[in-house]
Amino acid sequence: MFSSNPAVVTDPSTLGLMYVLIFGAGSDGAAGSGPVSPTDARRQAAALGAARAADIEAGYVASYEEQGGSPEIGVFALLMKKMPVADGTSTGSPSGRRIISGSVAIFYWSDATEGAPDRGCLDVVRRHIESVDFR
Repeated sequence: MFSSNPAVVTDPSTLGLMYVLIFGAGSDGAAGSGPVSPTDARRQAAALGAARAADIEAGYVASYEEQGGSPEIGVFALLMKKMPVADGTSTGSPSGRRIISGSVAIFYWSDATEGAPDRGCLDVVRRHIESVDFR
């Protein structure tokens, strides 16, 4: 889906997908109840597409794989022209979290399982994201 890793994204359909992954599929510009699965996000992004992407300046995506650990650790970030109404500044679970700071919305996650646990990469990503001053 992305031409490089990390990648800066400006394609409206991809930005729409990232929007749905980060915010869910709320109506009237409002954020949904939080991040959704990639499969559901693809379906919802097809419907939202350019409408949601019009509120986005650019996107950033990066993914990591731990040797002997989590098969995927990823970060989606959107620089918003207009931030949707969201239910708080952060949401998530131990495997993923959404952070909103100013005009930047970030979702990071790990696909770790018992057989392929997170070996610390997600903590490094989390500490870095939480230490950056987004303006």
